[in-house]
Amino acid sequence: MLSAATSVRGASRVLALSLSLVQRPWAVPSWCTGRLWRLRLGYDKLTRPKQQAADGVGIVAHTRQRGAEKSLGILGIRLRALPPPGQCRHHEDVEPVSLFPVKKSNGAVVYQQ
Repeated sequence: MLSAATSVRGASRVLALSLSLVQRPWAVPSWCTGRLWRLRLGYDKLTRPKQQAADGVGIVAHTRQRGAEKSLGILGIRLRALPPPGQCRHHEDVEPVSLFPVKKSNGAVVYQQ
């Protein structure tokens, strides 16, 4: 899912198609399995101890899921891990620091988090 930049459901379909092309009769995991493993990996990255660094920078962003609540996410990146100018950051470059559900967001809420 991550290296092919595909959705969870798409990854399951791509795997099924790939196995049929090489004529392997193996069972393909459900898209739910991929989703659960991705959630587990994300939870592990979010809750494991963080390395303190003098060159650490935080990236704060809001996302909207469903309903009135948003997620305030804080990602950390080391300045030495920044890619050269003209190249994009990848998910491997950042480390999730915190994730907060918020109903209202303003400067005071972000500062408090």
